[in-house]
Amino acid sequence: MIRKLFVALAALLPANLQAQPAQHGQPLWSVAGDRHELVPARTSLPRTAGTLSMVQARDGRPDGTDSNLMYRSADGAVIATVYLYYPGLAHPGLAAYATDRGIRLNSRTPLESAPPRLADAGGVASAAIRIDYSNYMGANASSAGFIKAGRWMIKIRVTGPEARRAEVMTAMDALLAGIRFNPDSPARAAAPVAVTDCPSGPARPDANLIANEGFEQLTAHGLLALTDGAGVEGQGEDGRRISIASRIPASMCVSSRIGQANLPILRATGDVSGDQSGRTGAVVIISDAGTLIEIARSLTTAHYVLLHHEIGSTTVLGSFDAMPSDRQIIALFTERNNPATQARARVNLRANGDTELTLPEPPAAAPGT
Repeated sequence: MIRKLFVALAALLPANLQAQPAQHGQPLWSVAGDRHELVPARTSLPRTAGTLSMVQARDGRPDGTDSNLMYRSADGAVIATVYLYYPGLAHPGLAAYATDRGIRLNSRTPLESAPPRLADAGGVASAAIRIDYSNYMGANASSAGFIKAGRWMIKIRVTGPEARRAEVMTAMDALLAGIRFNPDSPARAAAPVAVTDCPSGPARPDANLIANEGFEQLTAHGLLALTDGAGVEGQGEDGRRISIASRIPASMCVSSRIGQANLPILRATGDVSGDQSGRTGAVVIISDAGTLIEIARSLTTAHYVLLHHEIGSTTVLGSFDAMPSDRQIIALFTERNNPATQARARVNLRANGDTELTLPEPPAAAPGT
């Protein structure tokens, strides 16, 4: 069964849907005319955006999977940063929620924002989720945009004095319009996530941690971690249209918050979200840079597996026989040596679109079998 599942998934993950790698020794950034391109992502941006000019390209990792471009106005009062990163779960709706949460926590004063809206980007209709802010950090206008292109996440932030709001918004308009995507894995319409507070009610009962999972089940969890959780659309090598649906629900609710960091536990809402094979039942946002815990239903059983997503990797942790309770999710962060946080398998994501799944050694066959 696992082999058949792997073959089916492999057919939905053609190499030409992914970015091409930078060659050994080749710079991660390519400059051509008035454009800067991140070579692994094959995504480029203009050197100027409204009154802003590019001043720096930075890489947090040698493979380019955590990179950014910085822009400034001539007097340095209006700034912009375009982040290009490659997380285990690239979902613009979750990225927008995580960054909006961070913006509100960082602001020293209450701020106001327009409702999130879809915006065109790079010639692709509704490819970005955009949120505009007033009174950020006291007296600043700010704007944030979120785009998924292939398996890359692109986050754009522009900030400047409230008195120069027009410059801030014009710069965001120009960056969204001026971005150019990898033609083999362009952006597609973004998927917002509506987040509310969960209704009050009795506490969810604890689930049972699965103590010893078989090799085939761990393989299935690894295949779940391999797939693009936010979905893929494209064209396969044989010309057929390829489609993998997102497993992230369109609406979630905050059921609890964890510790002094106030990390939100987001649970799927509705009658079926989180209750189907491969669907996400809950998410814990850890940072606005793609670090989160996802709890998704197994591809092959009714178990729920913990996936720890970061830039460049996803680690398969423990699994439960049902959706864990808030108490159990909180314990993942507060209990030392919690058995559910033990790594079972790991997926490494390469900037060229390759993936590497590491599993424990399968048990040796008994003599005579």
